[in-house]
Amino acid sequence: MHRHLTLSAFATSLFAIVLCGNLACGGDKSDTRAESQTEAQQAIRPEDSALAKRIVLRHSDFPTGWRRELSKDEDSSGNLTCRELDFSRLTVTGRAESPDFSKGDTTEASSKVGIFDTAGQAQDVFRRLASDGTARCLAETVQSEITKAVEDEDEDEVKLGKVSVGRVSTPKVGDRSADLQITIPMETKIISVDAYLDLAVVQRDRAVGLFIFVDVLEPFDEDLKRSLIGAASERMPGNERL
Repeated sequence: MHRHLTLSAFATSLFAIVLCGNLACGGDKSDTRAESQTEAQQAIRPEDSALAKRIVLRHSDFPTGWRRELSKDEDSSGNLTCRELDFSRLTVTGRAESPDFSKGDTTEASSKVGIFDTAGQAQDVFRRLASDGTARCLAETVQSEITKAVEDEDEDEVKLGKVSVGRVSTPKVGDRSADLQITIPMETKIISVDAYLDLAVVQRDRAVGLFIFVDVLEPFDEDLKRSLIGAASERMPGNERL
């Protein structure tokens, strides 16, 4: 088994599932796919898009040794079609997505921020993203997408275990915050490994930030995760450091 190829493939799938999912996504409204019909309405304001861009993770937020990927994978085939993630009655007024940041072969981080029409709408987005139903749906989607990634790599010797999801502690930032951790067990004749996907959601005023952390063998470094979420949260509305 070429472990790097397989891990890179499912890491790409994870980012496609979440970052190309429904949070403040664009999309062609003439598209009749189910996920297109559940996206938020768009009324983009330049000042709100500029705010979202200021909030997302920056290379300067990371310690030495992290690199900024020059391009993002454009494959948006992975998508969350969870019942809870119907944002069609909401309006997004600004959005931004960070580059992917990585260290080594299998440690990655990225973020996406949406600015909504009202703080109440942002609270609704947070509740939907952080719900138990979304957690279950995300685990099921990851199970399906990683299975496809392994099959596409033609890795007959790879066995994917049962994907599980749980809640982990998150820094007290913003008005609300939550952190889901998905564990993906993989086994070959040579090695057994667990991969971890952390999905942290922070809401403050009209802004919602989605932070994605991927690592293998052990969860993403907790201190670094808290530092990154804290740095981005301090740039949200209502904080002095904008």
